[in-house]
Amino acid sequence: MRRFAELLDHDYDMLMIFFIVVEACLQSIIVFGGANADFATMEKGYMETVSLGLSALTIGETTGIPRETVRRKLKTLIDLGLLATSDKNRNVYVPLSTLAREDILEIIKTYTSDTEQLVNTARFYSKGA
Repeated sequence: MRRFAELLDHDYDMLMIFFIVVEACLQSIIVFGGANADFATMEKGYMETVSLGLSALTIGETTGIPRETVRRKLKTLIDLGLLATSDKNRNVYVPLSTLAREDILEIIKTYTSDTEQLVNTARFYSKGA
């Protein structure tokens, strides 16, 4: 969370909202991760996913953040280009272009590296147990 918090000026409500939307979109994102399609084709398929995104009401219920705060924070995240609103169902989702941003990719790369190190350490110590 700290790595993404810097990106959002340590606004933890905004960070939680961003993570909740990322989690909801993760299934669709993973489906296209190994595809050999070009970016435009992947984005079109991603946008057509039925379960893409969350409503502001669902975000508020999931996080416990008041609805009006969720609405304001979503507007900021959308203005920053980190989230977008679906024309199809008005849900909020993470655009693939956000995931392709260099700053986001670097945060994900570092997070993945740290997670891999944690898994390797756990495996090493579990062998002795």
